[in-house]
Amino acid sequence: MSNVTGSKAAASPGMTRRAFGLGLGMTAVAASGCGRRENAPPPQAPAESATVTHARRFAEANLPPDAVPLMIENARLVDRDFSTAPVRAQVAGRIYEWPANYTTPKARSDLSKYAVPGADRYELPSEDRRGIGGLTFFWPTLEGYSPTNWVDDGDRRRIDYLSFAVHGTDASLTVEQVMARLHRSRVIEATPGITRFGLSGYRWIKPDGSHQDRVEWIGPLQDGGLFHMHSHDPDSQAAQSLFNPQCAVDMFDRESGEDVSYRFSLSLIEHWRAIEHGTRRIIRGWRQA
Repeated sequence: MSNVTGSKAAASPGMTRRAFGLGLGMTAVAASGCGRRENAPPPQAPAESATVTHARRFAEANLPPDAVPLMIENARLVDRDFSTAPVRAQVAGRIYEWPANYTTPKARSDLSKYAVPGADRYELPSEDRRGIGGLTFFWPTLEGYSPTNWVDDGDRRRIDYLSFAVHGTDASLTVEQVMARLHRSRVIEATPGITRFGLSGYRWIKPDGSHQDRVEWIGPLQDGGLFHMHSHDPDSQAAQSLFNPQCAVDMFDRESGEDVSYRFSLSLIEHWRAIEHGTRRIIRGWRQA
């Protein structure tokens, strides 16, 4: 299965269908013992679920023909395993609880080695700097995976958190420190060469003084902090040639100790402030203690 996970399989349409299918089988066995009517209609194939139908149509329109059966099989696994059951993990002494459908299969697999025997949570070691990883949100609702939105790995609505960690107040470099290093090294422009949607863009420069296609973006946040991310220059040939160029956010907040790393499509750059504020608000809301 690609991109969707669950902790314990919740009651789902897939589970209902399997139970119903078993009932039909038992009925057929009973009927065969009582004699079969010659004009009885042939057994009907079970109706295709909305999840499978969506996956099949997407695969037929976007993937090679030999990839369609695998996509359909994955959709059946989603029908079976999709869950919003809570996942609990202890990170730096804090308990976070979030719906399983926000977490990728790989992230759930990585967490499994931190399971606490006899408890309903995972406990990450204090020296583990990765924190909660593998979280995915979808713009603009900021929901997690659904029975249908998992099909497209290149979906431009995806916001992928590589890590949300909580460290000490001096664990990483702040935005100001990162930018100061870049300026001292003279690898970026001294003043912004690009502005977009309230962001000031500092382009990287080559030894000959010409511009590279990478831009460091800086912008003010609602809480008075400073936002920082990098991306391709939106006007560069490289950005135009890529299928889905990304904005990469790596920030450390000394006041809260939060260290985040996440990615979203360059096509969503105008929503950078809402993405930063909204996703952090949701994750902070998952904190239980």
